[in-house]
Amino acid sequence: MIDEVQTGNGRTGKYFAYQHSNARPDVLTTAKGLGNGYPVGACLVRGRANGLFGTGSHGSTYGGTPLASRVVHTVYDVLANTDVMQNAVSEGNFIQTYLQDSLSDYAVTTRGHGMMIGIVLPEGTDCTGLVDFAREQEKLIVNVTGSHVVRLLPPLNLSREDSEQVVERLTRVIKQTIR
Repeated sequence: MIDEVQTGNGRTGKYFAYQHSNARPDVLTTAKGLGNGYPVGACLVRGRANGLFGTGSHGSTYGGTPLASRVVHTVYDVLANTDVMQNAVSEGNFIQTYLQDSLSDYAVTTRGHGMMIGIVLPEGTDCTGLVDFAREQEKLIVNVTGSHVVRLLPPLNLSREDSEQVVERLTRVIKQTIR
């Protein structure tokens, strides 16, 4: 079973993050990007899990209402018929490379795929004010996970100009935090 609630639907440059590996899940859960902001979720099954649920045996708060189903159809139409996933890869790579280059003197590294990016600050960095500083001083919405990893989830269709602005602002936030 693989949870792709956050990582699925093009976020990493592929439909699902597991596609960057040799994994073949029998059960996959997805939401968030599935509705592009509209509340919807899905549980996909194959292989040994195929036939596990019969008609009416599984309900969901965010299940397939007619409107939600139409939204999902549109999201997948955009993913299949535009370059938005390739843009996620190219802009995600740009953001990671730019940050690595700008912050190499600060022992900062990056990780991730596409538009799911982790900026790893040195162990022990005090990040208690980072989120507030980023929001109030640089107009960025970020999250800190694992005490010293800044999580960045930009939109899949971010332009190069916007990517440049994000990394310039984020570089200032990180330098302010580490100093």
